[in-house]
Amino acid sequence: MKNSFGYVLVDEDIIIGYCAILINDEPEYSNIQGSWLTNGDFVVYHRVAISEKYLGQGLAQSILQHIEDFALKHNIYSVKVDTNFDNRGMLWILQKMSYHYCGEVTFRGSPRKAFEKILR
Repeated sequence: MKNSFGYVLVDEDIIIGYCAILINDEPEYSNIQGSWLTNGDFVVYHRVAISEKYLGQGLAQSILQHIEDFALKHNIYSVKVDTNFDNRGMLWILQKMSYHYCGEVTFRGSPRKAFEKILR
């Protein structure tokens, strides 16, 4: 939050969701085991989280749609993300929202699935 990368989803004055959004700022993505769909500018997001009280309402998908809108407002047409192999919820959302599996990236010694979506 202090670097202005954190964004929250609120219900009146209650924080119900969070994610970090960055532009061209994920050094580990240059070491992908696989290949990205594009090589230009990209938006990357991390730590999509929804409060337990609000799960199952499609709010994570809403956050991802806002991220895509954020990218387009910055004239960026690539969104990249990674997630744990066992994060079934996020994997399902990425598939539903037409993200393409591109390979693996490693963070703190742990491999993660990497995805990209090209925006039109």
